[in-house]
Amino acid sequence: MKTSKFLAWGRLIALMFSSVIFSIPYILWTLYVPMQNALGVDHSQLAYIMTVYGAVAIPSYLFGGFIADKISPTKLISFSLLGVGLLGFYYSTVPAYGIVLVIQFFMALLSIGCYFPALIKATRFVSEDMGQSLGFGALEGGRKLSYFVFNAIFIYFFTRAGEGVEGFKAALFTISVQCLVMAVITFFVFKNVNYNKMAAKEGEKVDLSKVIPLLKKPAIWLIALTILFVYVSSAVQGYVTSYLVNIFGMGEAQSAWFFSFTQFAAPLIVVLGGWLTNKAGIDKGMLVSQVLLVITIGGLLVVPGGPTYLLPAMASLLIFLIALYVVRGLYWALVDYAKIPKLITGTALGVMMMICYTPDFFMYNVAGNILDANPGAAGYKIVFAIMLVCAVLSIGLMTTLIKYLKGKTAEEMYGDVSLPTAVPAKA
Repeated sequence: MKTSKFLAWGRLIALMFSSVIFSIPYILWTLYVPMQNALGVDHSQLAYIMTVYGAVAIPSYLFGGFIADKISPTKLISFSLLGVGLLGFYYSTVPAYGIVLVIQFFMALLSIGCYFPALIKATRFVSEDMGQSLGFGALEGGRKLSYFVFNAIFIYFFTRAGEGVEGFKAALFTISVQCLVMAVITFFVFKNVNYNKMAAKEGEKVDLSKVIPLLKKPAIWLIALTILFVYVSSAVQGYVTSYLVNIFGMGEAQSAWFFSFTQFAAPLIVVLGGWLTNKAGIDKGMLVSQVLLVITIGGLLVVPGGPTYLLPAMASLLIFLIALYVVRGLYWALVDYAKIPKLITGTALGVMMMICYTPDFFMYNVAGNILDANPGAAGYKIVFAIMLVCAVLSIGLMTTLIKYLKGKTAEEMYGDVSLPTAVPAKA
């Protein structure tokens, strides 16, 4: 029997708001300076916290799917939220730096290794009646909206505690409570779900025997590297709040609100970008949005530092983030554009994610070392220049992908990987 639309949407909304699990490991995106002061670390040490997270997360994109196939997604999601929430309570006491690294390690295992594949599987389940495109599209937009809602709550307590170190502690404690609340909600909303009744899609499963053959396919590398060089800018957006506070004298709470507002606007931006791309085509849509990204990064480079230029800096950052969100909303559509067969989609996505999300492993360290070695606006300008070079390279790779795919069929490019393994005839 089909699930009622009301129940399906209720479950989907619960999944949207379960994304609060990422708020603690990525809290430096919103509260960079308070976090730095609370831990008493420099930019490089703060960056290493994210490097630990990225080092665990990258292989988890490929292997996490096996866990979701063995354990109920309901239990995995609730367990992950519970685990991150409990770790967050300890984190809110601001333990020693080494302990924070251990906390970040386990948060990566929980949020990427356990939660993320379970989220995808649960979303597929609730989207069976409403349609997969609608379900996943609503999930992506709803997750951004949930970040704004949860951010608004913890920023309120951050401000009420007086900002700074005490505010940082209050924010972590608040997010931890949010995680526990969502652990309970998702458990009861999905309590009676039988995932075994969900229609299995062979292409959704990771097949390790196809990993090496896929790594030999030019289209896989061209897509992954195109996304990788865009994702460099995505990783560096974690320095938006510190840039506004340290260079332009913006208040800690105000910078947090500014970044949170961009999360609120993101769903509308992504939908608009997707609509325009449907009219023009994914190839043109990607190239236009990538060019806009290059132009907006160039804008960041020309804005002078100092409180006098706060408004131009905010405007340039807002336009940059809009361009970035448009590109991010489009780049996974390249999987269909590259004619990757559904039979190998799950494995192909796992392989590409391991490649394209590597900036989570190295970019924070690169940026942190640059900022420590070049105090003031100069350090940020160097980081922006690296982003600019990477954005230009992404355009070159996208152009190469378009030329490579021209006139080629799916069978020609992936036939030796996507064809079902022949079953020997019985004697």
